[in-house]
Amino acid sequence: MVFNDYKHLFYDLEMPQIDELTSFSLIPFTLERQVTMQNGGLDLSSKPKLKRLSEKKLKHYRELVPGFDIRDLEDFSELGLFRGYKKIKEPCSMLLGDMPELMSKIGEIYQIAYAHYVVAANEKSGFPNFWCGDSGRNIAASSWVMGFLNAAYVLDDPDDHGYNAFPFTIKEPHTEGVVIVDPTSDQLWESRVGPRNMILVISGKEWVYKTSRSFGKDLFPTHAFHIGSLLHADYFRHETEYMAPIMEYFAEAFRNPVDMDKLKD
Repeated sequence: MVFNDYKHLFYDLEMPQIDELTSFSLIPFTLERQVTMQNGGLDLSSKPKLKRLSEKKLKHYRELVPGFDIRDLEDFSELGLFRGYKKIKEPCSMLLGDMPELMSKIGEIYQIAYAHYVVAANEKSGFPNFWCGDSGRNIAASSWVMGFLNAAYVLDDPDDHGYNAFPFTIKEPHTEGVVIVDPTSDQLWESRVGPRNMILVISGKEWVYKTSRSFGKDLFPTHAFHIGSLLHADYFRHETEYMAPIMEYFAEAFRNPVDMDKLKD
């Protein structure tokens, strides 16, 4: 869910109709084009145009990534992360009613990644190259603040690539899966232009992610930093000693499905 304070920032996107969960990828360009049609024609492929945005227009995108470069627990508290909501102290999955609800949430998650791309292009030199760690943490932090408390920053430590995972559980029929978002996916391809803000929807908790990175090695993550990790560490860290082993993380997340609408104290 997106907390009420942020709902007005999102567009209604037309998402594919998927009746049964199987592992699939969404074509980011089709979602990007829908957002572009509603935001005045912003072209993410043109870094010069992104950097010429007015401060007024940038303000809208910054509002969609309230966790941008936020790392300290006290700063999260000042943003209202825990105000009026129970603290999530362990990994969780988002409890959803059905596939249409899942697809709606994916549309919102995509727009957080889209906004992050705009802001990062203005504030991070050379973005997206070499910015996977910061970007993954920005997406997770912003998702927590906006209501996606199931968000995690996941890291493939041997190949040094980070991105995001959003575990979910569907009530009927009972199904478990993960939404994968890579906010710097376009840096991973050498012979062609890679997809921006890649999205995979996984049935279960395992996937294969191969690109030009590390000579085509699988970028399946080894570790995860979740909102409970933040509470224990007091800071959003990148080091693996502060992160959970990935399969332990998923096992706990699926044992703890949470209806985000019922988190109010």
